[in-house]
Amino acid sequence: MSDAPDRPSPQPSPRKRRRKRAMRWVRKTHMYLGLFLFPWVIFFGVSGMLFNHPNIGQEGVHARPIPAELLREQTGVGPIDPDEVAAEVVEALGERGLDYELDEDFESRFHGSTAFATNGADETHLVLLDLEAGRGLLLSRPAESAEPPAFAGTLELPERQLAALEPKLAGLMPALEVETDGPPRRHPRIAPTLRFRMTDAGGTRWNVTYHLGSGQLDGRPTDESPDLSLHDLLGAMHKTHHFPPRLGPTTFWALFADLTGIVLVIWALTGLLMWVQIKKARVVGTVVVSVGLLVSAWTMLATHEELRFPNVRPEGPGGPPPPSAPAEEAPESEDAPAVETDGAEETGAPETEADSETEEPEASAPERAPME
Repeated sequence: MSDAPDRPSPQPSPRKRRRKRAMRWVRKTHMYLGLFLFPWVIFFGVSGMLFNHPNIGQEGVHARPIPAELLREQTGVGPIDPDEVAAEVVEALGERGLDYELDEDFESRFHGSTAFATNGADETHLVLLDLEAGRGLLLSRPAESAEPPAFAGTLELPERQLAALEPKLAGLMPALEVETDGPPRRHPRIAPTLRFRMTDAGGTRWNVTYHLGSGQLDGRPTDESPDLSLHDLLGAMHKTHHFPPRLGPTTFWALFADLTGIVLVIWALTGLLMWVQIKKARVVGTVVVSVGLLVSAWTMLATHEELRFPNVRPEGPGGPPPPSAPAEEAPESEDAPAVETDGAEETGAPETEADSETEEPEASAPERAPME
């Protein structure tokens, strides 16, 4: 047995100690941020997928395929060739004296859905057509049975609606030393909704909404919750956005939405840092990261080109601005909801606090679904 003293173990260099301490904080940050915000990540993940799969969570919604043979036999509607329609458009332009030729190298295609809606005795129906394939899909859902309140409808308060503010804002832009082509006009989509409660003669309390843009008045009994499907509820919550002008529940909702986005970025970066520290996983990880980058880059670039195909115009806050017009021109009517659609827009989601500031409520209808 040797009497030689034990050699002290070599101490790590200060640089290694700093790296080890930094990685310990990286792991803690990755773990505890995930534990704190995991309900929000799960929520936004699940509710985001519902936009691509609108039948999930919709009670009573059922889909019925319409074969091409049945559609042609009953309606005479068959497959429509996009190139033929494009050729007719170019020919019609030629009849106007405009000299254009169809680009034969580009494959014409239809973009968006073709939808037709109708109501039955106890159901609402949406017929979706695939024009190029000549087939369709029938979506049906139970009709809303709730009767509108007696006071629902259009209520004109000329001095309180936004149209009354237009002439008062005529001198605002010159006072701000901003050159414009006319005075500010009421935006066709952005308008607040007044929320209040009132009591009828029978003592029933009502939650009431009054849209200052269109004058639409609606409401429900305070003690009766709306009959919303899981899809409607999650979809409305997912689309709630913007910080409200005053502190409230939606303030914290918007805050946590921002935090969730930041945490997802931190997760990605800290995950990469932790992966780099594992030498055995570097080769396989490099392949996986490279494939992920290539696939995501191709998808993003292809989607970017798809979105830029039409004459896209940049939008400011709240969407496109209202068209310029002389000051004496009457503002655009908002008696009917202004709905932007790309084919068949998803509808049926309840109005949210944020939606009330940007759009008027949409009419309820069956959800859009892919024809598989």
